[in-house]
Amino acid sequence: MRSGFTLIELIVVLSIISIIAAFAVPQFSKTILRSKARSAMTNISIIHAANALFLSRSGANTTAGDVAAINTALGLNIKADGATYSCSSGTECTATGTGFVVTTPNTSSGVATCTGTSCP
Repeated sequence: MRSGFTLIELIVVLSIISIIAAFAVPQFSKTILRSKARSAMTNISIIHAANALFLSRSGANTTAGDVAAINTALGLNIKADGATYSCSSGTECTATGTGFVVTTPNTSSGVATCTGTSCP
């Protein structure tokens, strides 16, 4: 008698693995997007705090238009990581990514809000 797996057994095992993968992959993608949105919220909060310090020192909000200019103007080391950051003069800083937008006003509240399908 030969030992080994039959073709039916292999097909059943592969079917079970593919069903599990069909559920796991979309959930993993959603988790990655939520993680990027949360990272953007944290970065926007850091940018807001640094901008408040910049305002107290220079008397004006930063008008940095992209993450490199924000890092230079505010002395930060923010990595874009799939989001596009921008600040407009005295109104707000935003981070835009795939399926989410994080915004914080340049006011004393500074609470970052996230809108979109991938926000936490």
